[in-house]
Amino acid sequence: MTTGWIKRDKLQRFGVPILTGVTAQRIDDEGLHYRTADGPTTILPFDTLIVCAGQESVRELEAQLHSAAPDLPVHVIGGADNAAELDARRAIEQACRLAMEI
Repeated sequence: MTTGWIKRDKLQRFGVPILTGVTAQRIDDEGLHYRTADGPTTILPFDTLIVCAGQESVRELEAQLHSAAPDLPVHVIGGADNAAELDARRAIEQACRLAMEI
């Protein structure tokens, strides 16, 4: 079992939902609107959202989130923070630490 799978298992034991194969439609006051390839749009309400996606440094979302909710903290981790040092293990570790901190 790799470190990533161990951390994922621990998150699941704590009841953290892990969504795969979904497409985010939008984020608003109701929550995260997403859908699967063959399913209807579902709304996941939340008070904190951690998005782990992609493998390139893309900071446009950070600016958009700051503009939309200037009083809320935005954290950039993993490859989004520094794609030159792509390391899935490091990104998973950062996400887990951030989740525990929040």
